[in-house]
This record gives sequence, structure tokens and C-alpha cells, in this order.
Amino acid sequence: LTINPAQSSEFSRIRNELQTLTAEVFTKTILGAPLDSLNSFSDNIKKIGVDRLIAIEQEAYDTYNKR
Repeated sequence: LTINPAQSSEFSRIRNELQTLTAEVFTKTILGAPLDSLNSFSDNIKKIGVDRLIAIEQEAYDTYNKR
């Protein structure tokens, strides 16, 4: 899939923030952090913009399927 150039930087920023957060939460969980921290994970990914990331990917997918 090809992301629209106008959305590319937004997509990259959101994806990078999500990857960082995921790595941090995974590491903390493995090292014994309380599982309660996972509850805030979904709130945090929404704040970062996971819904927008999905929308950008869906738009790219829809564009691909129109070809």
C-alpha cells in the first residue's frame, strides 16, 4: 500500500509513537510492572492517534482496491 504523500509524515509520526509506547509497555510488563498499567495502554494509543492511523491505512487500501 502507498500512503498519500500529504499524510505520510502524520502516518510516520503516529506509527513511531505507537511503536515506542508498545515497546515501553511490553518491557515494563516483562520486568514485572503491575498489569494495571495495561489498562491505560488502550487510552494512550487512542491519545496518540491509533484511530487516525487506521483511517489513513484504510484510505490507502481503498485507493489500492480501486485500481
